[in-house]
Amino acid sequence: GITRGRINKLIAGAYQVLEPLVKRIHEINQQQGYQKCDESPITTVIEGEKKKQYLWCLVSAVAVSFFITAKRNKEVARQIIGGATRGVLTSDCLSIYKNLFSTKINSACLAHLRRKFWYCIPFFPKKSIEVLKLIAKVYKIERKIKYLAPEAKQKRRQRYTEPILGVIYTTIAGINALPKSSLGRAKNYALKHW
Repeated sequence: GITRGRINKLIAGAYQVLEPLVKRIHEINQQQGYQKCDESPITTVIEGEKKKQYLWCLVSAVAVSFFITAKRNKEVARQIIGGATRGVLTSDCLSIYKNLFSTKINSACLAHLRRKFWYCIPFFPKKSIEVLKLIAKVYKIERKIKYLAPEAKQKRRQRYTEPILGVIYTTIAGINALPKSSLGRAKNYALKHW
């Protein structure tokens, strides 16, 4: 078998060879007008010691970049997103993304909203599933238009997606739930970031 030390050397060697390519892909990714960014806390082991770090993912139409950082704040987000300051940035509603660039439009991630309602199913199945079914309609449209040109996508979204988003908003706004319940928190998250 291969020892752990040998595997580590192989990975380190591959990184040295691929590092210029990885950096160039990220530079191209940073120049794109439409980007999605997300980060998740992870636990890493460095020299035998567990450390909390953050795994970042930056997605555009042309590439995906990953980074691990020790911090999660506006400055780190700005360094990772970098490049194009015009366009649209889709992310969760973490405060580090708010007004990150004065010329970039912030767009809330529908997947994060969907997750909030997914967690409500065991306690509020009827309302949660109603919202999730509406969100699923948006995803169905996105699958159908995935390979269209940007202008065609925009027209389809205006024609088909915008009315569904209006129904989603109205449905969520009409939910009657205690504010601290999971459904109340999901509702408040949605309305706060709509």
